[in-house]
Amino acid sequence: NRIHLEDNELLFIFKEVLNRKDFTMQTKYRMSKGKSFKIHKFNKACSEDDNTIVFCKTKNGNVFGGFNHDPWDQMTEESTRNVIFSVTKQTVHQFNPENDDSIPAFTYNSDLQLAFGYEDLVIGDNCGLAESCSSRMGQACEFNKDGEETYLAGQPRFKLEEICILKCEFYD
Repeated sequence: NRIHLEDNELLFIFKEVLNRKDFTMQTKYRMSKGKSFKIHKFNKACSEDDNTIVFCKTKNGNVFGGFNHDPWDQMTEESTRNVIFSVTKQTVHQFNPENDDSIPAFTYNSDLQLAFGYEDLVIGDNCGLAESCSSRMGQACEFNKDGEETYLAGQPRFKLEEICILKCEFYD
């Protein structure tokens, strides 16, 4: 039941999301079906890492996530290189600091949740057992489609079947 990506989906991630050719990835954290995502375990595994890519999979098979250029424990007010993406729909949504200067590109609370944007994608503690995740696209990222609350996962609040967080090491 692991997140499985086809060749065209991997090409989409490499080309459109990471915009790089030469890099390696290392798994930093993984939560599988029936388990519980714990923020304190995420904190221990990768809060100081930069260049992390988060893959999420819901029960209905939607695969989506985000790329965070900065370390999670060093929140910045803007980062134009952070993105939210949908592998299922093959779309990438850049963060737009002009939407609202007070909305950061990502937030991280070591006891509660990690989030891309304000409410664009929120991954809560215990998200494998409870519907502690939500998405409301367009708060901090570019989004010009209908269905901002159901676009990524198919419903406004959801639990994850799997989450995988990878650290990317880039070579220029």
